[in-house]
Amino acid sequence: MGVKLTKRGKEWTVEFLGKERHVKLESELVSWRSLGILSHSAVEFRLDLDGAIESIIELSSSKELEELDIPKNHSVAGMVRPTKLYLGGSHA
Repeated sequence: MGVKLTKRGKEWTVEFLGKERHVKLESELVSWRSLGILSHSAVEFRLDLDGAIESIIELSSSKELEELDIPKNHSVAGMVRPTKLYLGGSHA
């Protein structure tokens, strides 16, 4: 099983240890494109300076995604860092 990212309003979350948590990606880049996550398109990640996801774009359609399943063996899955507990738009 991979890593499932879900957009909740302006925030992105991931399920970790049975709880939904805010998520950041560990990267020195604020924007990059990745192959191999979706079978039919590359994906562009846009982060703020702290690593929080601002948007994830499917490049073939230029559509902003609301959720994304990342294969567990993909390098982006290793960059996912769960942070604070997600409680309907607030931090715990």
